[in-house]
Amino acid sequence: MHRPALIVIAAALTGLAACSSDSSWRASDKETAPAISISATNTSVAVGDTTTLTVKSRNTLGQNAHVEWTTTGGRITPEENGRIARAQFPTPGAYTVTATLYVDNKVTAQDSATINVKPVH
Repeated sequence: MHRPALIVIAAALTGLAACSSDSSWRASDKETAPAISISATNTSVAVGDTTTLTVKSRNTLGQNAHVEWTTTGGRITPEENGRIARAQFPTPGAYTVTATLYVDNKVTAQDSATINVKPVH
């Protein structure tokens, strides 16, 4: 009775080994992995101005997915379940805004945008 189980396990391990050595298999995994990208209405703003950042995701349909935003300074206000964020910065400088995609409460993808903030003249 134990012998058939060993054959099934061996076949499963052989199949996994074959898949992991096939580069086309890995390429299709990358194509179907959840991903995000950020676009900003303006990457150069004056102190106190607001820029809107939008995140586009792919391969998340039907999954428990959400986006969280962080920044190296300033204030981020997420809207529409994290799909949009409005950012405002109090002082001149270059700030990084990052969107992190969580699928089933695990980090699956990130993207960042740099916002350059100029002094008000």
